[in-house]
Amino acid sequence: MLRGGEVGVNRAHCRTIDGKAKVGAQSQHPTEIRMQHTAPTTSLKDDLRELLDCPRELWLIYLATFLEYMGVFSFMQTLPLWLSTNHGMSDAQAGFWAATFSTIVTLCVFFVGGLADAIGVRRMLILSFSLTALTRLGMSLAPSATTALVALLTFALAFATSSPVLQTAVQRASSPRTRAFAFTLWYAWWAAPGM
Repeated sequence: MLRGGEVGVNRAHCRTIDGKAKVGAQSQHPTEIRMQHTAPTTSLKDDLRELLDCPRELWLIYLATFLEYMGVFSFMQTLPLWLSTNHGMSDAQAGFWAATFSTIVTLCVFFVGGLADAIGVRRMLILSFSLTALTRLGMSLAPSATTALVALLTFALAFATSSPVLQTAVQRASSPRTRAFAFTLWYAWWAAPGM
């Protein structure tokens, strides 16, 4: 048993990455804990078969991810043009607000986890997608640059909530055995609209 401040290895019970005791493991150095993990070997066919056994919510998450990012990737290409053409901003102003939008999305992602934990993943996704739809509608109907910017910045907050909550939903909808492959497919669904 180690006391406060001591570093050492119990050579009889080193732990693997998953926290299970590995009896008889030897360390090279007394202050080193050897972390060992053997990944299961499965084929793509086996991974897909097991993923098909996951709840249908996982496939709805993939669809929501694809549609959300298809909209955002196309939106980011046209955002400065919309601000300059429809609302009379200069190219510099439109670029500033497009960069501000991206910055707000990036910063807000850090604060979403606690909110999703407080109200639940399902409710957070419904709130996020509803607010995203309303703010996009508000942007399309905005009569002035000021209302367009208010809708744009509110859309940034709404959009920032979707990605981390979708990832949490993937974790909850997949089984421990399929989780790594489930996230691989989630990233594929996320990246595909940007190609």
